[in-house]
This record gives sequence, C-alpha cells and structure tokens, in this order.
Amino acid sequence: MKKYGEITVENVLTLILAVVGIGLLVFAAVRLWQINVNADSENAKKILDGIEGKINTLEEGQTGRFTVRGIEGWFLTGWGKNDDSIDKCFFNSCICICEGNGNREVDCKEKGFCRDVSIEKVEVSSLVPSAVYSGVATAGYVNPSEELVKANIIKLPKNLIEIKVKKEKDILKITTIEDE
Repeated sequence: MKKYGEITVENVLTLILAVVGIGLLVFAAVRLWQINVNADSENAKKILDGIEGKINTLEEGQTGRFTVRGIEGWFLTGWGKNDDSIDKCFFNSCICICEGNGNREVDCKEKGFCRDVSIEKVEVSSLVPSAVYSGVATAGYVNPSEELVKANIIKLPKNLIEIKVKKEKDILKITTIEDE
C-alpha cells in the first residue's frame, strides 16, 4: 500500500516527461519566432541586393523604374559621401534598408543593411504623412487628412511598390513613382 506523498518511479517518470515536453514546446516556439525574424532580415537583404544590382545596370543619365516587394516595418534610405552618415557607410555613399519607424539615424544603426554606391551624392525621398516622419504614428494609424512632407526615406509597404532611380554623374536619386 502506497503512502500519500511517497515518491515513486511512476511519479518521477511523469515529472521528467512533463518537463521534457514543456522544454520541447518552448524550443519549437523560439525557433519559429527566430525563423520569422530571420526571414524578414533575409528578404530585406535580397531587396537591397536587387536595388543595388539595378542601380549598377543603369548608365549615367539613365532613369529606371523598378517594382520592389516591400516588407512592412522597413524603409529605404541613403547617404551621400559628404553627408553625416552612420558608421555602416564608413564615409562612403550608400543605400540602406532599415527596420523601424523611419528615424534613419537611429533605426539604421540598430537594425539595417547598407550597400556602398560609387556616386558622390545620394538622395532618397518620398512624401509621407508628417506623423510618420516625426515617428509619432502609432499602430500604423495615419490621419488621411494629415499634411504630407518630403522625407529622406521610402517606407516599404508589405505589398509591391514602384520606385524610380535616376543615375547622373554625381548624384543618385531614388523616389517613389507616386511622388513625381
């Protein structure tokens, strides 16, 4: 006859199986989360590589229109050689894709990918609601009647976006088609 509170082999095995099962569930959840986070980063790198490749195919004086599949929560920006740039550019001109609200100085340092471009000046611009540009928009809400301001970023929506790239001798201009 078993006494109440007596530790048996069955109780120990049940406890070990429960701990192992919970551990496997936690491990699987963490791995799925990491795969999703890494997928966005890998997609961002692919988008940036594609834009860089398209820039490199343009000759001086040419303009190209390109469709890009965006990633929600990411934006495209750039710095010229003489701009106050982030450390990732190392005093070169570069284009960057960064995750965040659009504060390029902060967001690109924390989570972003950059590619050097061999043109002295880089201008990335689009029209965005002033709340988005100032970083005060919350949960994606933007007042449709809000004033639009010219920003040095292009927000990448989760669907397709068309961008225009104009390559001149000393300047690279990247804009959205809607802002022409």
